[in-house]
Amino acid sequence: MNNTATKVLATVAMILMALSLLATVIVLLNQNSLVMHFYRVPSVNRILVPSEFVVRAAEAVIILIFFILTLGKADENKRIIAILLVIASIVIGVLSFPASSFVTMLYAKQGSQILAQYASVNSMVAIASLAAGPALPLFYIACGRYIINPDNIGK
Repeated sequence: MNNTATKVLATVAMILMALSLLATVIVLLNQNSLVMHFYRVPSVNRILVPSEFVVRAAEAVIILIFFILTLGKADENKRIIAILLVIASIVIGVLSFPASSFVTMLYAKQGSQILAQYASVNSMVAIASLAAGPALPLFYIACGRYIINPDNIGK
């Protein structure tokens, strides 16, 4: 096995997540015009932030922490931190569905136009964050390699 494989996996995961977040931010900043052009939904002149964006941002922070973790020399504390990062990532993934449902209910109480724009923005964010799909499996593989054999990282 290549000693730098874990760093490469962590780097690719971080790059994919960064591209995903960049595309999502561009969609969020231009959502009023994009919603009107692609979905024919009247704009409510508000920036609506879907829960998917918050979940992806939290996952990006976890991947960034792991990338920083792999830069230094490996020790037992860093292995424990890697395990905790994997657990945090799984918890965020599990909590994303109730959070999405809760946010949708909040926007539904504000009226049908806001709900329609939220649904449109949520669809655009899902499309913009397609690059984040392979980032998490790469992160899990890199964490597994780091947890099992952290001595290969510092070489």
